[in-house]
Amino acid sequence: LLVPPLRSSVAAAASSSAGPTQTSGGGVLILGQNQITYLPSTPNAPPKIVPMQETLLLSAASIPTLDSSDIRYLLGDDTGRLLVLALLRNSGGITSLTLDYLGSVTTPTGLTY
Repeated sequence: LLVPPLRSSVAAAASSSAGPTQTSGGGVLILGQNQITYLPSTPNAPPKIVPMQETLLLSAASIPTLDSSDIRYLLGDDTGRLLVLALLRNSGGITSLTLDYLGSVTTPTGLTY
């Protein structure tokens, strides 16, 4: 899974990164400062959005799963929060996003799972 460096690219004024997802239907994941957005590649398909506390995401790593029902990322922010982002999917593509807080660590500059 390719996750672009979060510090080096800015997709918009309020986002820290944007990159392709490893889904059969494609799409783009935008990591913003106030929300995370999944934009499907299917025309006219609505975006999936999960709001979050304002933060700057500094690092990310994909988390392997045993089945193909979802895609997970481990995220670290500028305050030391460790989060898990899950893209839940079915045969029709991504159905929703969830963001769970795992705990606090020193400010991560890189993550490996």
